[in-house]
Amino acid sequence: MPIIPQLYDPFIRSARKRTTLILVICLLALAGLQYLVFGIAVPQAVRFATPMKWRNLPLREKRDIMQAYLGTPAASSTDSDQWTSGSKGKSYRLQVYYATDSTATGYVIRYQFEKWGWKREYGIDSISVE
Repeated sequence: MPIIPQLYDPFIRSARKRTTLILVICLLALAGLQYLVFGIAVPQAVRFATPMKWRNLPLREKRDIMQAYLGTPAASSTDSDQWTSGSKGKSYRLQVYYATDSTATGYVIRYQFEKWGWKREYGIDSISVE
């Protein structure tokens, strides 16, 4: 029991308000840090780690030339080819699109990050020739 019982109740309320305020500020700081890392830092950093061959792709070339330059695609369809690179949880995907005469008309490079329950996909680069 405190010495002055009349001051005990307001002091406890004040302490709860301060604790709540501190917790709210900490949660906002963590949310801001998460946005800074996953919203700004990671997309900027992965651009520098893109596989070297993928940085200067020869568009307006035939499909067989693209496959000779990039290697065998991981997935292929009639109008696009897809290559993958990277480790599990941190993978790059290159999708090259072709016109009806099998000429490369565009590409998209994506980065997928998956770790500790976080899963994000970033579009790094995309170019189209038409």
